Amino acid sequence: MNLLKIRYFVSLIFNFAFLAFLAAPIFVYGQGGGAPGATIKNPIQASSFPEFIRSILEIVVQIGVPVVVLGIIFSGFLFVKAQGKSDELKTAKEAFFYTLIGAGIVLGAFVIAEAIQGTVDQLR
Repeated sequence: MNLLKIRYFVSLIFNFAFLAFLAAPIFVYGQGGGAPGATIKNPIQASSFPEFIRSILEIVVQIGVPVVVLGIIFSGFLFVKAQGKSDELKTAKEAFFYTLIGAGIVLGAFVIAEAIQGTVDQLR
């Protein structure tokens, strides 16, 4: 069997198992057939949709900022490792460029959401 087919098959099985793991609480508690008195607690504590979106974006920013920092450190490592070689410098520049794009997307999404939230609050 081809190595690519084996990797695809293993990836398919892993993805199916992961999605089944994520869907398990829905099947257990979805029809009210869970344990007597069992409730699902809301970990985000959002009472409205805008609060929910804001909470999600805060979580994304809290995870995204360290990832961006690690990306910048890694691209700096690539610059040092390149030692003036043009092809490796090109790779390091691309890594740094894509890290900055990722940082812009993560932080830009939060800024845009805050701007929209401020506008909606002013309209109320």
